[in-house]
Amino acid sequence: MRIFISLILVAGLSSIFGQTQIAIVNFKSEGVTNQESRALTGRLASELHRTGKFIVLEREMLDKILEEQKFQLSGCTTNECLVEIGRLANVQKIVGGNVSKVGKVFSVDAKMVDVETGIIIATALYDYQGDIGELMIQGMKEIAKQLSGIEQIEAVSPKSKSPVIVQKKPPLEETSVKTSIQKNEGEVLETVLTKPPTKEENVEEITEFVNTGYTVGVMGSYPLWMSPGLADGKASPVFGVVVSTPFGVAVGPIKMGMGAKLGMFDFSDKDHGISGVILITTLNMAIMETTRGAISAEAGGGYYGASLGVTAGIKYSYTIDGVPLILEPHFRFNATVDSAENDIGSIGWLSAGMYLSYDLGSLF
Repeated sequence: MRIFISLILVAGLSSIFGQTQIAIVNFKSEGVTNQESRALTGRLASELHRTGKFIVLEREMLDKILEEQKFQLSGCTTNECLVEIGRLANVQKIVGGNVSKVGKVFSVDAKMVDVETGIIIATALYDYQGDIGELMIQGMKEIAKQLSGIEQIEAVSPKSKSPVIVQKKPPLEETSVKTSIQKNEGEVLETVLTKPPTKEENVEEITEFVNTGYTVGVMGSYPLWMSPGLADGKASPVFGVVVSTPFGVAVGPIKMGMGAKLGMFDFSDKDHGISGVILITTLNMAIMETTRGAISAEAGGGYYGASLGVTAGIKYSYTIDGVPLILEPHFRFNATVDSAENDIGSIGWLSAGMYLSYDLGSLF
């Protein structure tokens, strides 16, 4: 009963705001996991809703409707099957498709079917070479644009540097092929069909590496462990400023950039004055990419107070939606040749902290 009332409310809202009621069937997966396919389908639902043209039936509600009707969803990709689901869900349009992976290339093929006529009214195709997380961020947005008739195509997310192959579709060409659809009481609806563009007309390859921009920010960290020479000292926060370059150089699968840090440390106690300025440079190596940013290793060295020193660590660059800010939690080990105190010698400490950086690329 609650599902029926919800469907009535959805229909009423769509008629008031002039939006189309649609449902989205989980994409068939080939070469990707069912969980990944389901996640991509969910993101497409959000992107279609954001176009402002559709009221999207919630996936949980669709699942419950199909469960109550004992409908077997597995392998449902034909127009007839999609139309049957659309009628059960009482929507005007139904979306289905496939997501596959061949080699290093992901491919998403989607279609929107009119539930009343059973005709495909829109198709979308997007190929991507890189991480599946970026396919979710950028690819589903592009699929939504193609299905909703929005012409603008963004080749790649500003946060990605991987090459992208985008399928750009010219307007469908009209043909003289016609079909007749039988409706109630013998009424015949005559509809002009269209043919899809050929492969040569359809594909435009874009292989562009996008610069993520330079960043500048502040840092703060706190010692988790200090070497024997510092064991009697006080554990104090380390503060400073940081700058970094994009991962603009690739060596095999590893992408590299540079960084620099200027800060202060102070582990002084009543017997030893262990403090000074930190000025170091680092080589940053992206060892794993996620949907939010890179997990990277850092290694470098420079000036620690009155001595030379080295540093090594790992950090995660977490980008924040809607603002050009990046949070970077990190762990780092630091060691110096000398502490400037002859009775202590070299010192070292392991610290955990956070960078808060601003992406200067957003200014240009």
